[in-house]
Amino acid sequence: MAPITVSDATALAVVGLTPRQFRAFVREQGIPRVRVGRRTLVRVDRLLEAIDRLSGATPRPCAAAWDEQATIEAAARGAK
Repeated sequence: MAPITVSDATALAVVGLTPRQFRAFVREQGIPRVRVGRRTLVRVDRLLEAIDRLSGATPRPCAAAWDEQATIEAAARGAK
C-alpha cells in the first residue's frame, strides 16, 4: 500500500497552504520530498512530524499497531 501524500496542487485543500507556501514550508523544514513532473509530493506522516516538531508536541505514532485480539475487541465494540 502506498503512503498517503500531499502535493503542492492539493496543499490548499489539505493543509491550507498555497502551492508556493507549501513548497517553501517543505524546503525550510527539510521534509523529504519527491518531484513528479512539476509537482512536489510529500508523505503526510512526514508533514505531520514537522508540524509536531514546530509546535513542540511529543512525537506520536500515526496509527496504533493492531493485532488479532485488538481487531476482535474493536469489532465487538462496533457491534453493540
